[in-house]
Amino acid sequence: MDIWLDPIAPARTQSAFDEAGLPILVVVQFVGPFQYFGVREPELDQLMASVGQLLARFGSPLGFWRDYCEPRARQAVADLEGPLRGVPLSAVAATYGYGMALTFTSIIPIFATAMPLRLLLEQHFGPEGALLADEATQGGINASQAVDAQLVTLGALARSLPEVRRILANEDGSVRLAALRSEPTAQSFLAQFDALIAEHASRSFGWELLLPTWGEDPAAVLAMVAAHVRAEPSGGVAESSTALRDAARARVNARLTGSDRAQFDQLVHVLEGLVPIREDRAYWQMRLAGSVRLLLLERGSALVEAGRIERPDDIFHLAPDEFENGTAGLHDLVTARRAEWSRCSTLIPPPFIGAPPPLPLPVAESATRLRGFPGSRGVVTARARIVQSPDDIDRFEPGDILVCRLTTPAWTPLFSLAGGVVTETGTPLSHPAITAREYGIPCVLSVKGATTLIVDGAFVTVDGVEGTVTLVDHV
Repeated sequence: MDIWLDPIAPARTQSAFDEAGLPILVVVQFVGPFQYFGVREPELDQLMASVGQLLARFGSPLGFWRDYCEPRARQAVADLEGPLRGVPLSAVAATYGYGMALTFTSIIPIFATAMPLRLLLEQHFGPEGALLADEATQGGINASQAVDAQLVTLGALARSLPEVRRILANEDGSVRLAALRSEPTAQSFLAQFDALIAEHASRSFGWELLLPTWGEDPAAVLAMVAAHVRAEPSGGVAESSTALRDAARARVNARLTGSDRAQFDQLVHVLEGLVPIREDRAYWQMRLAGSVRLLLLERGSALVEAGRIERPDDIFHLAPDEFENGTAGLHDLVTARRAEWSRCSTLIPPPFIGAPPPLPLPVAESATRLRGFPGSRGVVTARARIVQSPDDIDRFEPGDILVCRLTTPAWTPLFSLAGGVVTETGTPLSHPAITAREYGIPCVLSVKGATTLIVDGAFVTVDGVEGTVTLVDHV
Protein backbone atom coordinates (compact mmCIF):
# COMPACT_ATOMS: atom_id res chain seq x y z
CA MET A 1 0.00 0.00 0.00
CA ASP A 2 2.92 2.37 0.69
CA ILE A 3 4.13 1.85 -2.86
CA TRP A 4 0.65 2.34 -4.31
CA LEU A 5 0.09 5.56 -2.35
CA ASP A 6 3.56 6.98 -3.15
CA PRO A 7 2.80 10.41 -1.68
CA ILE A 8 5.14 12.37 -3.93
CA ALA A 9 4.53 10.60 -7.22
CA PRO A 10 4.52 13.27 -9.98
CA ALA A 11 0.97 12.42 -11.07
CA ARG A 12 -0.29 13.33 -7.58
CA THR A 13 2.00 16.21 -6.72
CA GLN A 14 2.37 18.14 -9.96
CA SER A 15 -0.67 20.31 -9.21
CA ALA A 16 0.77 21.44 -5.87
CA PHE A 17 4.04 22.52 -7.49
CA ASP A 18 2.25 24.11 -10.44
CA GLU A 19 -0.02 26.14 -8.17
CA ALA A 20 3.00 27.39 -6.22
CA GLY A 21 4.88 28.13 -9.44
CA LEU A 22 7.81 25.88 -8.48
CA PRO A 23 9.61 23.04 -10.30
CA ILE A 24 9.60 19.53 -8.83
CA LEU A 25 13.12 18.94 -7.52
CA VAL A 26 12.62 15.70 -5.58
CA VAL A 27 12.37 12.41 -7.45
CA VAL A 28 11.42 9.08 -5.87
CA GLN A 29 12.04 5.56 -7.07
CA PHE A 30 11.05 2.25 -5.50
CA VAL A 31 13.50 -0.61 -5.90
CA GLY A 32 11.67 -3.60 -4.53
CA PRO A 33 10.49 -2.54 -1.07
CA PHE A 34 13.06 0.24 -0.72
CA GLN A 35 12.32 3.88 -1.44
CA TYR A 36 15.09 6.14 -2.76
CA PHE A 37 15.00 9.92 -2.91
CA GLY A 38 16.99 11.98 -5.35
CA VAL A 39 17.29 15.61 -6.39
CA ARG A 40 16.57 16.72 -9.93
CA GLU A 41 19.02 19.37 -11.13
CA PRO A 42 16.93 22.50 -11.75
CA GLU A 43 17.35 25.17 -14.35
CA LEU A 44 19.01 27.62 -11.98
CA ASP A 45 17.63 30.78 -13.59
CA GLN A 46 14.12 29.34 -13.61
CA LEU A 47 14.40 28.22 -9.98
CA MET A 48 15.69 31.57 -8.72
CA ALA A 49 13.02 33.43 -10.69
CA SER A 50 10.31 31.24 -9.16
CA VAL A 51 11.70 31.71 -5.65
CA GLY A 52 12.01 35.44 -6.23
CA GLN A 53 8.33 35.64 -7.13
CA LEU A 54 7.38 33.72 -4.00
CA LEU A 55 9.46 35.97 -1.77
CA ALA A 56 7.94 39.05 -3.38
CA ARG A 57 4.47 37.66 -2.74
CA PHE A 58 4.90 36.25 0.78
CA GLY A 59 7.86 38.24 2.11
CA SER A 60 9.94 35.25 3.21
CA PRO A 61 10.07 31.44 3.07
CA LEU A 62 8.36 31.45 6.48
CA GLY A 63 5.55 33.58 5.11
CA PHE A 64 5.14 31.18 2.18
CA TRP A 65 4.88 28.26 4.60
CA ARG A 66 2.50 29.83 7.10
CA ASP A 67 0.25 31.71 4.69
CA TYR A 68 0.14 29.24 1.81
CA CYS A 69 1.48 25.73 2.49
CA GLU A 70 0.46 25.03 6.08
CA PRO A 71 -3.24 25.96 5.72
CA ARG A 72 -3.55 23.65 2.72
CA ALA A 73 -1.71 20.80 4.46
CA ARG A 74 -3.98 21.28 7.48
CA GLN A 75 -7.02 21.07 5.20
CA ALA A 76 -5.71 17.88 3.61
CA VAL A 77 -5.50 16.30 7.07
CA ALA A 78 -9.03 17.47 7.87
CA ASP A 79 -10.29 15.94 4.61
CA LEU A 80 -8.57 12.62 5.33
CA GLU A 81 -10.12 12.57 8.80
CA GLY A 82 -13.61 13.46 7.57
CA PRO A 83 -15.12 13.88 4.09
CA LEU A 84 -12.85 11.34 2.36
CA ARG A 85 -13.66 8.42 4.62
CA GLY A 86 -16.13 6.85 2.21
CA VAL A 87 -14.73 7.74 -1.22
CA PRO A 88 -12.60 5.61 -3.58
CA LEU A 89 -9.00 5.33 -2.51
CA SER A 90 -7.85 7.08 -5.68
CA ALA A 91 -9.30 10.31 -4.24
CA VAL A 92 -7.65 9.57 -0.88
CA ALA A 93 -4.28 9.12 -2.60
CA ALA A 94 -4.70 12.39 -4.50
CA THR A 95 -5.39 14.35 -1.30
CA TYR A 96 -2.59 12.62 0.56
CA GLY A 97 -0.13 13.28 -2.26
CA TYR A 98 -1.21 16.91 -2.58
CA GLY A 99 -0.77 17.50 1.14
CA MET A 100 2.65 15.88 1.18
CA ALA A 101 3.70 17.82 -1.91
CA LEU A 102 2.89 21.09 -0.15
CA THR A 103 5.38 20.19 2.57
CA PHE A 104 8.03 19.67 -0.10
CA THR A 105 7.29 22.93 -1.93
CA SER A 106 7.87 24.76 1.36
CA ILE A 107 11.56 23.83 1.52
CA ILE A 108 12.50 24.88 -2.02
CA PRO A 109 12.91 28.58 -1.09
CA ILE A 110 15.00 27.45 1.90
CA PHE A 111 17.44 25.37 -0.12
CA ALA A 112 17.67 28.01 -2.84
CA THR A 113 18.92 30.40 -0.16
CA ALA A 114 20.76 28.02 2.17
CA MET A 115 23.16 26.68 -0.44
CA PRO A 116 24.65 30.10 -1.32
CA LEU A 117 25.08 30.76 2.41
CA ARG A 118 26.96 27.48 2.93
CA LEU A 119 29.20 28.16 -0.09
CA LEU A 120 29.95 31.68 1.15
CA LEU A 121 31.03 30.52 4.61
CA GLU A 122 33.00 27.55 3.27
CA GLN A 123 35.09 30.06 1.29
CA HIS A 124 36.05 31.81 4.53
CA PHE A 125 36.03 29.02 7.13
CA GLY A 126 36.75 25.87 5.15
CA PRO A 127 34.75 22.71 5.96
CA GLU A 128 33.49 24.21 9.23
CA GLY A 129 31.73 26.91 7.20
CA ALA A 130 28.83 24.57 6.44
CA LEU A 131 28.27 23.95 10.15
CA LEU A 132 28.47 27.68 10.89
CA ALA A 133 25.88 28.33 8.19
CA ASP A 134 23.53 25.85 9.81
CA GLU A 135 24.11 27.31 13.28
CA ALA A 136 23.57 30.88 12.07
CA THR A 137 20.08 29.95 10.87
CA GLN A 138 18.94 28.06 13.97
CA GLY A 139 16.15 29.19 16.27
CA GLY A 140 12.44 29.85 16.21
CA ILE A 141 9.52 28.14 17.93
CA ASN A 142 8.32 25.12 15.96
CA ALA A 143 5.67 22.41 16.16
CA SER A 144 7.99 19.61 17.30
CA GLN A 145 9.39 21.79 20.03
CA ALA A 146 5.89 22.78 21.15
CA VAL A 147 4.84 19.14 21.53
CA ASP A 148 8.02 18.39 23.44
CA ALA A 149 7.20 21.28 25.79
CA GLN A 150 3.84 19.65 26.48
CA LEU A 151 5.61 16.43 27.46
CA VAL A 152 8.05 18.32 29.69
CA THR A 153 5.09 19.98 31.44
CA LEU A 154 3.48 16.59 31.98
CA GLY A 155 6.75 15.27 33.38
CA ALA A 156 6.91 18.14 35.85
CA LEU A 157 3.32 17.48 36.94
CA ALA A 158 4.09 13.77 37.41
CA ARG A 159 7.10 14.58 39.59
CA SER A 160 4.82 16.57 41.89
CA LEU A 161 2.41 13.63 42.37
CA PRO A 162 4.11 10.85 44.39
CA GLU A 163 1.90 7.96 43.25
CA VAL A 164 2.05 9.03 39.62
CA ARG A 165 5.81 9.29 39.83
CA ARG A 166 6.02 5.84 41.44
CA ILE A 167 3.85 4.22 38.77
CA LEU A 168 5.81 5.81 35.92
CA ALA A 169 9.08 4.65 37.48
CA ASN A 170 8.07 1.07 38.32
CA GLU A 171 5.62 0.01 35.63
CA ASP A 172 5.87 -0.07 31.86
CA GLY A 173 3.81 -0.49 28.71
CA SER A 174 0.04 -0.77 28.92
CA VAL A 175 0.29 -1.80 32.60
CA ARG A 176 1.56 1.68 33.40
CA LEU A 177 -1.42 3.41 31.80
CA ALA A 178 -3.94 1.03 33.40
CA ALA A 179 -2.36 1.59 36.82
CA LEU A 180 -2.66 5.35 36.41
CA ARG A 181 -6.33 5.09 35.46
CA SER A 182 -7.05 3.23 38.70
CA GLU A 183 -5.07 5.70 40.85
CA PRO A 184 -7.30 8.44 42.41
CA THR A 185 -4.48 10.99 42.71
CA ALA A 186 -3.61 10.65 39.02
CA GLN A 187 -6.76 12.29 37.67
CA SER A 188 -5.26 15.75 37.07
CA PHE A 189 -2.30 14.16 35.29
CA LEU A 190 -4.53 11.91 33.17
CA ALA A 191 -6.73 14.84 32.16
CA GLN A 192 -3.71 16.62 30.66
CA PHE A 193 -2.31 13.44 29.16
CA ASP A 194 -5.61 12.50 27.50
CA ALA A 195 -5.90 16.05 26.14
CA LEU A 196 -2.43 15.72 24.62
CA ILE A 197 -3.33 12.41 22.96
CA ALA A 198 -6.60 13.83 21.65
CA GLU A 199 -4.81 16.85 20.18
CA HIS A 200 -2.21 14.74 18.36
CA ALA A 201 -4.15 11.47 17.95
CA SER A 202 -3.41 11.11 14.23
CA ARG A 203 0.28 11.93 14.57
CA SER A 204 2.27 8.93 13.38
CA PHE A 205 5.55 7.69 14.81
CA GLY A 206 6.96 7.78 11.27
CA TRP A 207 6.15 7.92 7.58
CA GLU A 208 5.46 4.22 7.01
CA LEU A 209 1.84 3.05 7.12
CA LEU A 210 2.76 0.16 9.42
CA LEU A 211 3.80 2.54 12.21
CA PRO A 212 1.07 3.40 14.75
CA THR A 213 -0.30 6.80 15.64
CA TRP A 214 -0.20 8.44 19.05
CA GLY A 215 -3.89 7.72 19.44
CA GLU A 216 -3.33 4.02 18.79
CA ASP A 217 -0.32 3.70 21.08
CA PRO A 218 -0.64 6.17 23.97
CA ALA A 219 1.56 3.87 26.09
CA ALA A 220 4.54 4.82 23.88
CA VAL A 221 3.80 8.51 24.45
CA LEU A 222 3.51 7.87 28.18
CA ALA A 223 6.96 6.27 28.04
CA MET A 224 8.29 9.62 26.78
CA VAL A 225 6.67 11.36 29.74
CA ALA A 226 8.21 8.77 32.08
CA ALA A 227 11.63 9.52 30.58
CA HIS A 228 11.12 13.21 31.34
CA VAL A 229 10.25 12.30 34.92
CA ARG A 230 13.62 10.52 35.20
CA ALA A 231 15.43 13.59 33.86
CA GLU A 232 16.46 16.58 35.93
CA PRO A 233 14.68 19.81 34.91
CA SER A 234 16.90 21.90 32.65
CA GLY A 235 16.88 25.23 30.88
CA GLY A 236 14.70 25.88 27.86
CA VAL A 237 15.74 24.79 24.39
CA ALA A 238 15.04 28.27 23.04
CA GLU A 239 17.86 29.74 25.14
CA SER A 240 20.33 27.09 23.97
CA SER A 241 19.39 27.56 20.33
CA THR A 242 19.58 31.35 20.55
CA ALA A 243 23.02 31.22 22.17
CA LEU A 244 24.26 28.88 19.41
CA ARG A 245 22.88 31.13 16.69
CA ASP A 246 24.26 34.32 18.20
CA ALA A 247 27.72 32.81 18.70
CA ALA A 248 27.86 31.65 15.07
CA ARG A 249 26.74 35.02 13.73
CA ALA A 250 29.23 36.88 15.91
CA ARG A 251 32.06 34.69 14.69
CA VAL A 252 31.10 35.23 11.05
CA ASN A 253 30.61 38.97 11.46
CA ALA A 254 34.06 39.26 13.01
CA ARG A 255 35.66 37.95 9.82
CA LEU A 256 33.45 39.03 6.91
CA THR A 257 33.62 42.53 5.46
CA GLY A 258 32.21 44.47 2.54
CA SER A 259 29.99 42.69 0.02
CA ASP A 260 30.49 39.31 1.70
CA ARG A 261 29.20 40.72 4.98
CA ALA A 262 26.22 42.27 3.21
CA GLN A 263 25.45 38.99 1.42
CA PHE A 264 25.64 37.08 4.72
CA ASP A 265 23.26 39.50 6.44
CA GLN A 266 20.78 39.27 3.57
CA LEU A 267 20.84 35.47 3.42
CA VAL A 268 20.39 34.90 7.18
CA HIS A 269 17.55 37.42 7.18
CA VAL A 270 15.71 35.43 4.51
CA LEU A 271 16.41 32.19 6.39
CA GLU A 272 15.07 33.33 9.77
CA GLY A 273 12.26 30.77 9.51
CA LEU A 274 14.34 27.76 8.42
CA VAL A 275 13.85 25.65 11.54
CA PRO A 276 10.12 26.38 12.03
CA ILE A 277 9.48 25.49 8.38
CA ARG A 278 11.48 22.25 8.53
CA GLU A 279 9.89 21.08 11.79
CA ASP A 280 6.35 22.36 11.20
CA ARG A 281 6.18 20.70 7.79
CA ALA A 282 7.47 17.46 9.33
CA TYR A 283 4.73 17.63 11.96
CA TRP A 284 2.10 17.84 9.23
CA GLN A 285 3.78 15.00 7.34
CA MET A 286 3.31 12.85 10.46
CA ARG A 287 -0.32 13.94 10.67
CA LEU A 288 -0.91 13.16 6.98
CA ALA A 289 0.68 9.73 7.31
CA GLY A 290 -1.28 8.97 10.47
CA SER A 291 -4.57 10.20 9.05
CA VAL A 292 -4.32 8.06 5.93
CA ARG A 293 -3.30 5.07 8.08
CA LEU A 294 -6.40 5.45 10.28
CA LEU A 295 -8.62 5.84 7.21
CA LEU A 296 -7.18 2.65 5.72
CA LEU A 297 -7.63 0.76 8.99
CA GLU A 298 -11.35 1.64 8.86
CA ARG A 299 -11.49 0.13 5.37
CA GLY A 300 -9.59 -2.86 6.71
CA SER A 301 -12.13 -3.33 9.50
CA ALA A 302 -14.91 -3.48 6.91
CA LEU A 303 -12.96 -6.16 5.00
CA VAL A 304 -12.59 -8.14 8.25
CA GLU A 305 -16.35 -7.96 8.84
CA ALA A 306 -16.87 -9.24 5.29
CA GLY A 307 -14.56 -12.17 6.02
CA ARG A 308 -12.07 -11.21 3.32
CA ILE A 309 -9.05 -10.56 5.59
CA GLU A 310 -8.25 -11.53 9.18
CA ARG A 311 -6.95 -8.25 10.66
CA PRO A 312 -7.58 -4.59 9.78
CA ASP A 313 -3.87 -3.97 9.17
CA ASP A 314 -3.83 -6.73 6.53
CA ILE A 315 -4.99 -3.97 4.19
CA PHE A 316 -1.48 -2.49 4.20
CA HIS A 317 -0.26 -5.59 2.36
CA LEU A 318 -2.75 -5.11 -0.47
CA ALA A 319 -3.35 -2.67 -3.31
CA PRO A 320 -6.83 -1.18 -3.83
CA ASP A 321 -7.52 -3.06 -7.07
CA GLU A 322 -7.09 -6.29 -5.09
CA PHE A 323 -9.91 -5.61 -2.63
CA GLU A 324 -12.11 -3.00 -4.31
CA ASN A 325 -13.02 -5.43 -7.13
CA GLY A 326 -14.94 -7.77 -4.83
CA THR A 327 -12.46 -10.66 -4.73
CA ALA A 328 -13.61 -12.86 -1.86
CA GLY A 329 -10.61 -14.53 -0.24
CA LEU A 330 -7.47 -12.46 0.24
CA HIS A 331 -6.00 -14.43 3.14
CA ASP A 332 -3.39 -16.35 1.15
CA LEU A 333 -2.21 -13.21 -0.64
CA VAL A 334 -1.84 -11.32 2.65
CA THR A 335 0.05 -14.24 4.22
CA ALA A 336 2.49 -14.30 1.31
CA ARG A 337 2.95 -10.54 1.42
CA ARG A 338 3.57 -10.53 5.18
CA ALA A 339 6.22 -13.21 4.73
CA GLU A 340 7.86 -11.17 1.98
CA TRP A 341 7.76 -8.06 4.17
CA SER A 342 9.45 -9.94 7.02
CA ARG A 343 12.13 -11.16 4.65
CA CYS A 344 12.74 -7.70 3.22
CA SER A 345 12.96 -6.15 6.69
CA THR A 346 16.14 -8.16 7.28
CA LEU A 347 17.83 -6.84 4.14
CA ILE A 348 20.26 -3.93 4.04
CA PRO A 349 19.62 -1.88 0.88
CA PRO A 350 22.48 -0.30 -1.06
CA PRO A 351 23.11 3.30 0.03
CA PHE A 352 22.28 4.66 -3.43
CA ILE A 353 21.27 3.56 -6.91
CA GLY A 354 22.74 4.82 -10.15
CA ALA A 355 25.61 7.29 -10.09
CA PRO A 356 27.29 7.91 -6.70
CA PRO A 357 26.06 11.02 -4.86
CA PRO A 358 28.20 14.18 -5.25
CA LEU A 359 28.89 14.16 -1.49
CA PRO A 360 30.91 10.98 -0.74
CA LEU A 361 29.44 8.79 1.97
CA PRO A 362 31.63 8.58 5.11
CA VAL A 363 33.50 5.34 5.83
CA ALA A 364 34.83 3.98 9.11
CA GLU A 365 38.46 4.85 9.90
CA SER A 366 38.92 1.68 11.97
CA ALA A 367 36.98 -0.90 13.96
CA THR A 368 36.74 1.51 16.89
CA ARG A 369 36.54 4.88 15.11
CA LEU A 370 33.48 5.41 12.92
CA ARG A 371 32.96 8.42 10.71
CA GLY A 372 29.92 10.34 9.55
CA PHE A 373 28.83 13.86 8.65
CA PRO A 374 29.21 16.55 11.33
CA GLY A 375 25.73 17.61 12.42
CA SER A 376 25.95 19.54 15.69
CA ARG A 377 29.08 20.66 17.54
CA GLY A 378 30.23 19.33 20.88
CA VAL A 379 32.06 16.31 22.29
CA VAL A 380 30.53 13.87 24.76
CA THR A 381 31.36 10.42 26.11
CA ALA A 382 28.37 8.48 27.37
CA ARG A 383 26.50 5.20 27.15
CA ALA A 384 25.05 4.35 23.76
CA ARG A 385 21.44 3.23 23.57
CA ILE A 386 20.20 1.65 20.33
CA VAL A 387 16.65 2.82 19.69
CA GLN A 388 14.80 1.06 16.87
CA SER A 389 11.24 2.09 17.73
CA PRO A 390 9.12 3.83 20.38
CA ASP A 391 9.07 0.49 22.24
CA ASP A 392 12.72 1.10 23.20
CA ILE A 393 12.14 4.44 24.91
CA ASP A 394 11.72 2.94 28.39
CA ARG A 395 15.35 1.79 28.21
CA PHE A 396 16.56 5.31 27.45
CA GLU A 397 18.07 7.22 30.37
CA PRO A 398 18.93 10.93 30.55
CA GLY A 399 22.40 11.54 29.11
CA ASP A 400 22.43 8.43 26.90
CA ILE A 401 23.64 8.67 23.30
CA LEU A 402 20.69 8.10 20.98
CA VAL A 403 21.81 5.69 18.24
CA CYS A 404 19.26 4.93 15.52
CA ARG A 405 18.76 4.57 11.79
CA LEU A 406 16.98 7.91 11.52
CA THR A 407 14.77 10.14 13.62
CA THR A 408 11.34 11.58 12.94
CA PRO A 409 9.67 14.53 14.68
CA ALA A 410 7.77 11.99 16.79
CA TRP A 411 11.10 11.20 18.48
CA THR A 412 12.02 14.83 19.20
CA PRO A 413 11.26 14.45 22.95
CA LEU A 414 14.28 12.14 23.23
CA PHE A 415 16.58 14.99 22.19
CA SER A 416 15.89 16.87 25.40
CA LEU A 417 17.10 13.77 27.28
CA ALA A 418 19.98 12.65 25.06
CA GLY A 419 23.64 13.47 25.61
CA GLY A 420 24.24 13.14 21.87
CA VAL A 421 22.84 11.61 18.68
CA VAL A 422 24.26 9.18 16.11
CA THR A 423 22.25 8.17 13.03
CA GLU A 424 22.85 5.86 10.09
CA THR A 425 21.30 8.29 7.60
CA GLY A 426 20.80 12.01 7.15
CA THR A 427 22.59 15.22 6.22
CA PRO A 428 23.34 18.43 8.15
CA LEU A 429 19.96 19.82 7.03
CA SER A 430 17.97 16.74 8.10
CA HIS A 431 15.77 16.43 11.19
CA PRO A 432 18.30 14.90 13.62
CA ALA A 433 20.95 17.54 12.89
CA ILE A 434 18.58 20.49 13.11
CA THR A 435 17.02 19.21 16.32
CA ALA A 436 20.37 18.36 17.94
CA ARG A 437 21.55 21.92 17.28
CA GLU A 438 18.33 23.25 18.80
CA TYR A 439 19.00 21.26 21.97
CA GLY A 440 22.73 21.99 22.00
CA ILE A 441 23.95 18.37 21.86
CA PRO A 442 26.56 16.81 19.52
CA CYS A 443 25.32 14.87 16.52
CA VAL A 444 27.00 12.74 13.85
CA LEU A 445 25.02 11.60 10.80
CA SER A 446 25.25 8.87 8.18
CA VAL A 447 27.46 6.60 10.28
CA LYS A 448 27.31 3.39 8.27
CA GLY A 449 26.21 0.41 10.36
CA ALA A 450 25.97 2.44 13.58
CA THR A 451 23.13 0.37 15.05
CA THR A 452 25.07 -2.87 14.58
CA LEU A 453 28.68 -1.77 15.07
CA ILE A 454 27.88 0.07 18.31
CA VAL A 455 26.94 -2.30 21.12
CA ASP A 456 23.86 -1.30 23.08
CA GLY A 457 25.01 -0.07 26.48
CA ALA A 458 28.64 0.47 25.46
CA PHE A 459 30.35 3.81 25.94
CA VAL A 460 31.18 5.96 22.93
CA THR A 461 32.66 9.39 22.32
CA VAL A 462 30.71 11.53 19.87
CA ASP A 463 32.50 14.48 18.22
CA GLY A 464 30.00 16.61 16.35
CA VAL A 465 32.58 18.81 14.60
CA GLU A 466 34.95 16.08 13.43
CA GLY A 467 32.03 13.80 12.59
CA THR A 468 33.47 10.83 14.47
CA VAL A 469 32.15 8.21 16.88
CA THR A 470 34.83 6.43 18.91
CA LEU A 471 34.06 3.19 20.74
CA VAL A 472 35.61 3.17 24.22
CA ASP A 473 35.80 0.52 26.92
CA HIS A 474 34.93 2.79 29.81
CA VAL A 475 34.40 6.43 30.73
